Amino acid sequence: LTHAQTFRGSISGSVQDASGAAVTEAQVSAVSTATGFARETLSTSNGDFLFADLPLGIYQVTVSKPGFQTVKYE
Repeated sequence: LTHAQTFRGSISGSVQDASGAAVTEAQVSAVSTATGFARETLSTSNGDFLFADLPLGIYQVTVSKPGFQTVKYE
C-alpha cells in the first residue's frame, strides 16, 4: 500500500447577487499572486464555479459581469 502526496488544490464558490440569487455566466478568474498562473471560467446556471487541479499557492479570484460590481478576493 502506498500513499501519495499531492501538490495541487482547488478553488470553488458560488456567485450570488445582493438578494442571494445565483448569477449565471459571471466571468471568474483565479491568478496566482506569486507566479501569475491564471485560469478563467464562467459561473454555471446555479452560480457555481470550480478551478480544479491548481498548483498550490495564494490566488486572487476576480468575479465580474456587466451590470454588477467587480469583486476581488485573495
